[in-house]
Amino acid sequence: GAKGKSAEALEYATMYGMFHWGPIAWASFVLPALAIGYLIFVKNKPVYKISQTMRPILKGHTDGFIAKIIDVLFILGLVGGTATSLALGVPMVSAGLENLFGVDGNSMITKSIVLLGVTAIFAYSSYSGLKKGIKVLSDANVILAFVLLAFVLIVGPTLYILENTVTSAGNMFKNFFQMATWLEPEASIPGHKDTKFPESWTVFYWGWWFVYAPFIGLFIARISRGRTLKEVVLGTIIYG
Repeated sequence: GAKGKSAEALEYATMYGMFHWGPIAWASFVLPALAIGYLIFVKNKPVYKISQTMRPILKGHTDGFIAKIIDVLFILGLVGGTATSLALGVPMVSAGLENLFGVDGNSMITKSIVLLGVTAIFAYSSYSGLKKGIKVLSDANVILAFVLLAFVLIVGPTLYILENTVTSAGNMFKNFFQMATWLEPEASIPGHKDTKFPESWTVFYWGWWFVYAPFIGLFIARISRGRTLKEVVLGTIIYG
């Protein structure tokens, strides 16, 4: 309900960015990580399948048809999550190309080329293996991310960025539970505007994080050997 481009709207925008990509997302990732990590490193069951984490519940059915359904649903969810990532990322890259080189960012040709380029890079990285391909790509991503952050921080309004980051973090923690439970009930009352903000943003992000949770959980569990459960929880949420 804030006026567009006002100080109040800016406060909400930066606060919600941290909220949507913050504690709730990483909490959903750490839950499967705990189950997978406990099974692999404590129970010594080195089988990286989501269905295996259900062994205490499924018992004798863990290696049967029900387990296969769980693993298939995990793959389908991952496909959906990846499709969402590409659907959000490709238009942004296309718009960036239009801004830099003047090409038509809205054309299907430009978007198709970007999509094929991303797919080719990922396919080559996966084909090259974990250490040669994916590791190199991951390291390059991290380096580029820090370079971009440093560039924006130094070239941009440095003091404003730092102050706004601290202020936004404070506002997020102050309003965390209100934002996490706000479903815009007044929208169903005649005469009140229905912004559809919770459905279009908060709930949308929850769905996105949840389909990625088993996959990210596998990764977190894989790199958490030797850590306590407490270290995994705090490390994931605070670092994330």
